[in-house]
Amino acid sequence: MDIIIKDSTLFGFLLAGLTGWLLPVILWIVWKKKTSARAFPLIVGVVAYIFISILRVLPRAVILNDDVKQSPWLYYLLSALISGILEEAGRYLVFRHAIANYDRWADSVSYGIGHGGWEMLMTDGVNGFSFDAFCLGTLYNSKGLEAFAGSEEEAVSILQSISEMTFFDSMTVVYDCFSAMAFHVAMSVLVFTAVHHADDKKFLLLAMALHTTADLTPTLYFCGFSGAWEYIFVDFLYTAGVCYFVYRVYCYFRTDG
Repeated sequence: MDIIIKDSTLFGFLLAGLTGWLLPVILWIVWKKKTSARAFPLIVGVVAYIFISILRVLPRAVILNDDVKQSPWLYYLLSALISGILEEAGRYLVFRHAIANYDRWADSVSYGIGHGGWEMLMTDGVNGFSFDAFCLGTLYNSKGLEAFAGSEEEAVSILQSISEMTFFDSMTVVYDCFSAMAFHVAMSVLVFTAVHHADDKKFLLLAMALHTTADLTPTLYFCGFSGAWEYIFVDFLYTAGVCYFVYRVYCYFRTDG
């Protein structure tokens, strides 16, 4: 059976993988140059995300059991709740205690770049499917199945999946990188507001709700209720709406500092 993997698809996956690696770095360089932002909140954002990722392993293991996995909607709902609550609670504790003296608006964005950037690096850069797809597809196109001697059956299954993908499929990963980064920065600004300006936990609860809802939007696609285009359209509208709302919150409170 001949497997044909288009060069455009491979280029798309290369671009997607590079985006996962480079977007956080480029964004930080531009942000620091534009605002003279301090680096410590960025570093704390990275460390906080690592700790939060470790902490949520236990509740995910306990709550997302085999029975829950039988219902995709319930699985995604509970998974979204775990991430939304723990990530935003962690963000709140960091701003309240770990970097309490870093109270400039720019510091909230720096934290968001660190938090969201590390997640992007892990999910779309280091451990992402894009680079693997690019490397496997390129190897197959240059050497054929002989390059996978001893594991041809497994290789054929993976390569067949890659061959069924298009340049557009890989571009959805690029979109997700930009969307996720914008959302993490927005949530950081919102929780920062709750700590340093509004002194009101309603913004924390709102951040948890918004984060949970954001993590639920992919369910439309994974559960077969929409195609990729429809999912991106809904996600774009939601992310843009959240970012605009947070911007209006910032405009309202910025006179405080």
